Amino acid sequence: MQVTPADIFSGVTVLRLENGDEAVYIHGLFLECADIAQGDKPLTDIAARLAGLLKIPFRQITLPVPDDEEWCWNDIVDALLTGTGSGRSGV
Repeated sequence: MQVTPADIFSGVTVLRLENGDEAVYIHGLFLECADIAQGDKPLTDIAARLAGLLKIPFRQITLPVPDDEEWCWNDIVDALLTGTGSGRSGV
């Protein structure tokens, strides 16, 4: 599935990597991230509840872990918006 800017910039979006790490965006603005390997708790449930309370769309996009060990969440968003990332959207 092709990810469009609307997927990232509307509502509450959780970017979830295959290793469990997550980042939450609200209308395209970074809110929080969770590093599962460091013991952070997942954010998906809270993000879904937030979307429900705000009555805005919720989506989760699952992605592979970047090859570059020095990646950051902005790199992932940039790749999605330029079409160089592959995401599987889910709700």
